[in-house]
Order: sequence, then structure tokens, then C-alpha cells
Amino acid sequence: MPRPDPGQRAARVRETRDRSARGVAVRRAGGGELRLAVADPERHRDHERPVGSRTLAPLLAVTLADPGPRYHRSFLDALREYHREGLHTDLDPRLLADRSRFLRWLDEVREAGVHGTAPLERDRVPHRILWWIEGDEYLGRARLNLRLNDELAEFGGHIGYDIRPSARGRGHATALLRAVLRVAGEAGIENALLTCAPGNHASRRVIERNGGVLADTSAAGRLRYWCLTRRSTPPA
Repeated sequence: MPRPDPGQRAARVRETRDRSARGVAVRRAGGGELRLAVADPERHRDHERPVGSRTLAPLLAVTLADPGPRYHRSFLDALREYHREGLHTDLDPRLLADRSRFLRWLDEVREAGVHGTAPLERDRVPHRILWWIEGDEYLGRARLNLRLNDELAEFGGHIGYDIRPSARGRGHATALLRAVLRVAGEAGIENALLTCAPGNHASRRVIERNGGVLADTSAAGRLRYWCLTRRSTPPA
């Protein structure tokens, strides 16, 4: 199956993105982090809209950050939560509890992104791993693929993300994706491809809240959405 053409739906994506902005902007803070802020004070009420059982208001202090030792303890706690759901079992929190081993693992994560190495062939492209952080607390992570191969065009796309179980239901996934789309734009990706299972309604809502427009269903059975990044947003 040929790859979807992002140009065919650019106008519809812009329209949807305008409706989905919700008054939140991502501003660069010090140290290469991104910080969420209210873009239009008159639209602050948008942050009070319920998401799940809570609101978006607490997200204003959350940042994207590169993986680092500052988040060691919290990352291990999150990893144990994931394991109770059968996720990320390739990582052993008992081994990573050793600080020197954890630091080596962080180096391996960075090197893998630079050189595009990964256990699965489809993931062997240059990429960035970003963590979603509040203070010293690890809340989730995202992977930004800096280019696509044939397999990622069918399953995976440019961006994948997850939120630790104890932080779900608070709008973090929506805000995390919004922030990563900004990073994608800065990396030169004008239209980001996101994929999800047809039955994953939560993921579909997250993508659509960020202006994603459904293009088609891939040969791998994944819904394919295109999202404009900040780079391609028309000037005000």
C-alpha cells in the first residue's frame, strides 16, 4: 500500500488544529525543556474543561525533558506500575536501581536515538526519547521518529507515547502529544504521522484533540492520522 500523502489533507488539518488549540502554548524554558503556558488568558476556561475525572489545569507546570538521573527514583516507580500491567517488561527495575547501571542505560538510550538502533527493525531510524516530567516526577514518555521507513509508515508513525498508570485520566496524553508536535516541527517535520488501533478510542481522541485528521487505514490495520506541527502552522 502506498504511503498516505500529507498534502492532500493539509487544509482540513489546519481547520481542525485551529479548533483544537484550547488556549495552550508550549514555550521553551531553560535547559532545552518545554513548558506549558496559557496562550490566551481569555480562553483559560478551556483548561478547566474536565478530561476524564479531572481537569487540564494541573498540567501547566509539566515539561518535556531529556531522560536524566534526576528522575531515577520516579522512573523506577513508574516502571513497577507498568510491570503490573505487563508493559515494558524488557526493563528490570531491580537492575536499574543501581545508579551506575541506570546511567549506562541512559547513555544507551541516547546513542540508540543518534544512530537509529533498536531491537525491532521498523524502529531502526534516528529518533529522540523525551520524558514528560513534573518537578522530579516521571509521568510518561514519547518517542519522536525523525524519519519514516516503510514499516513505520504502516505501524508506528512519527510519534509514540505513553503515560504511567497512576497519572492517567488527567489530560497528560493530550498535552504530551501537543508538546511533542512542537518538537517535531522544530526538527523539520511539517506533517506528523500518528497511528493507532481502530478500537483504541482514547488514543483516537488524543490525536483528534491535537488536530489529527484521519487519512486511511494502513495495511497493518492501523488508523493513520496526519497532524500539522508548529512549523507548518500559518502565521497569525
